[in-house]
Amino acid sequence: MEKVKNFFSTIASVLKTHIKLVVIVIALIVIAVVVAVVFTGGGPKKAVESYISAMDNADSKAFIEAMDFKGAMAWENCEEDEEKFVDEYEDIDEDDDDIKEQFEQAEETMEDLIDTIDDNYEEYSVKIKEFKETEKLADGLYKVKAQIETKTKSKDEDDEDENTNTNTSTFIVYNDKIIDMEN
Repeated sequence: MEKVKNFFSTIASVLKTHIKLVVIVIALIVIAVVVAVVFTGGGPKKAVESYISAMDNADSKAFIEAMDFKGAMAWENCEEDEEKFVDEYEDIDEDDDDIKEQFEQAEETMEDLIDTIDDNYEEYSVKIKEFKETEKLADGLYKVKAQIETKTKSKDEDDEDENTNTNTSTFIVYNDKIIDMEN
């Protein structure tokens, strides 16, 4: 017991004599953790994961939050030309009626999807099976290809089969939000 007591008292005295060094080391560790969280917290793959998770959970609020309607409009307006995209994005007004209409259509589409799932499927899941490719198109603009697996089990007693569908989808992501998706 005396050895343990001596060990801790030795550590305490070293810490007291080198308090500035200890504070600097702790500060560096905190900064490293913050930087790691900031740089690993988002990204194009995370945006796709959030989008697919919202679909899997039939969470219309998370689905809408995963999308950027202004970005979708800019992507469509620039005819999917990544070099023109950022300028087009900056030219669009946040209060544009077309953006509001896209938002409302997305809400309705998600509600319809949830109703269809509830009405027709006993089980339903959407998962990312594998990320195939991530390509940087411009500053903050990425193309992400992912293999998506959809599993369903019908409520129809005549159709007892579970269906699994796998396809590769291409997502266009701008500033960690989905602006386009193609199957």
